[in-house]
Amino acid sequence: MNLPLPRQISGWTMITLSLLAGLIAAEPVRAQDASAIRDSAWDPVIADGERMLFIGNSYMANEGGVFNYLQKALQQHDDFSIEVDKHIYYGQPLRRMLTDDVRSSIASDRFDTVVFTSERLETMKEFEELVRGSGKKSVVFVTWEGRHPGHNATEEEYTEATRRTVQAMRQMEKETGATTVPVAVAYHDLTLRPPMDVPRVDYLWMADNIHQNELGTLVNMWMLYAILTGKSPVGIDIDMPPHIEGETLQDDSQVRATPEMRKALQERVWKIAQQWKAGETHLD
Repeated sequence: MNLPLPRQISGWTMITLSLLAGLIAAEPVRAQDASAIRDSAWDPVIADGERMLFIGNSYMANEGGVFNYLQKALQQHDDFSIEVDKHIYYGQPLRRMLTDDVRSSIASDRFDTVVFTSERLETMKEFEELVRGSGKKSVVFVTWEGRHPGHNATEEEYTEATRRTVQAMRQMEKETGATTVPVAVAYHDLTLRPPMDVPRVDYLWMADNIHQNELGTLVNMWMLYAILTGKSPVGIDIDMPPHIEGETLQDDSQVRATPEMRKALQERVWKIAQQWKAGETHLD
C-alpha cells in the first residue's frame, strides 16, 4: 500500500531583524553558558542564543505555534533570544516524521536542541539516538490524549491513558536522559481539577475536538518554559494575536481568558512542573 507523503511546513522565525542580519553576515550565534538563566529551580536546558529545532504536528503548531509563544515569552519576560526552525507534519505521528529533511536538519550544525513530539517509546528512542549522536540535546514534547472527557472518553479512560503516557515518559528519561515536558500531565490535572470555574470540561481544547484552543497553546508554552528554564511561568503576560485578554477566544465563544485565569493556570503549571522534576505527579 502506498502511503501519502506527509505535508511539511518548515521555516525560520527570528526574534529580531538584527539577529537575522547576524545570521546572514556571520556564523550562527552559539548558545551561551546556561548560567545566563538566573534563579532557576533546576539546571536550565537552554541558554541565551539557543538554536532550537521543533519536530511535530498540529499539537505543536496549531493556534499560533508553541514555538512562537515560547520565543516571544523568553524575549519579553527574560530578555532572551532563541532561534527557531521547525518541521511540521500535520496529521502524522512521530514515526512518519523521520524524513530525509528531518535527518539532514538533525545532523546539521545549525541547532543546539531538538524538541520532538511524543509517541511510542521505540520511536522516541530512535529519534533521541539520532539527536544525541549529532551532539545535540533532546526534548520530548509530551502531548495530551486526543480522547478526553469532552471528546469520546470517560474520566476513567482518560486517566488510564494518561497514566500509560507518564510511564512511557519516565522510561524514556531513564533509558536516554532526554528532557521531557509533561504537557499531557498538565492537561489531565487542569481538566479534572481546574483551579477556577470553567465553562466546560474541555476548556483547553476546541469544543469536542482533539486539538488545543489558544488557551491550551498558552498552557503548552508555560510548561515548556518552566521545564526548559527551571523558572516559574507566573507573570508571563503575553497573549498572541488573535488571543485578546479578557475576551472570548477566536474559535471558542464559551472560554474567556482573564488575567485571573491566566495567573491561576500559570501557578498550577509551575506546581506540576516542580512535581514532575521531583519524580512525582498528581496521578501517583
